[in-house]
Amino acid sequence: MARRKPDHFLPVAEPVRETGREVVDRMNALAISAFGLIAALAWNSAIQALFDKYFPIEKGEGIIAKLLYALFVTITVVIVTLWLSKLSRKNE
Repeated sequence: MARRKPDHFLPVAEPVRETGREVVDRMNALAISAFGLIAALAWNSAIQALFDKYFPIEKGEGIIAKLLYALFVTITVVIVTLWLSKLSRKNE
């Protein structure tokens, strides 16, 4: 037969259980963020490789390619952010 915990532990048990859930939720969010960062870095490398192939950097022209790359990434991020915002509002 299982022993029953004394009643004086009951008020403490629920906050401890809730804290455990919060820790798991935070760890889940951190893991998802970490995987998102890894994916972003992979895409960054892929897009840079495309720019290196189609806009080869010659001496003194590196800044132009980097500015084009930064402009492309900025425009892409703005478009994706706007699209996700509209999608989020639509699902509410």
